[in-house]
Amino acid sequence: MSYSFNDKNGRPIMPGATIQHNNGQTELVYATVDINGDESLGIMATNPDFLKNHPDWDIEYYGLRQFNLAEWEILTLPYAQLKELFTEHERSKPSEHLTAHIVFTEDTWDKIYPLRSRTYVISSYNKAFRPSMGGYSIFGDCLDGTDRGVRLEAYMAEEKGGKNGWKIDYCYLIKE
Repeated sequence: MSYSFNDKNGRPIMPGATIQHNNGQTELVYATVDINGDESLGIMATNPDFLKNHPDWDIEYYGLRQFNLAEWEILTLPYAQLKELFTEHERSKPSEHLTAHIVFTEDTWDKIYPLRSRTYVISSYNKAFRPSMGGYSIFGDCLDGTDRGVRLEAYMAEEKGGKNGWKIDYCYLIKE
C-alpha cells in the first residue's frame, strides 16, 4: 500500500469507508491509481446518473490528496448500533448482505499491532445477526490476512469475551 490518509480524528481511511465533510456531504472512498501509477484513494468525480446512460464511459476519481482531510471524518457507529442494523437487515431475508469493519483498540493486546492487524471484516450473514438461527457465531477475517475465519464473538468484550476480551475502538460499514 503506497498511500496513507487519515481523517480529522486521526483514523486511517480505507477503501469502502464512507467519509463525511464538515458541511454534511458524504462520499464513498475507492481504491484508485494516481497519475504516477501508484495505489491511492479517491472519491468518485463522475456523476453516477451520467454513468447510467453511458455505461461504457470510465469512472474518474478525485484523489484524496486534493482535499483538506482535517475537514473529513469516517462515518463510524458503535458496535451495538452495527449489531442492530445487521439484525434488522437480516430479518428481511435479503439476497445481499451487509459488510463492516470492526477495529479493535491498540491496548487490547500486550503487543502493539498495526491498524490492518486490528481490523476484522464481518458480514451480516453471521448467525448472531440472523433471527431464529440455531447457534450464535460471528466469523471475521483480519485485514492483514493473518487471521481468517476467527470466531470473534468468543473474543469480543461486547459479546462473550468478558471483561478481558477484545475491546472495540470503532466500526464502520463497507460498500463493495
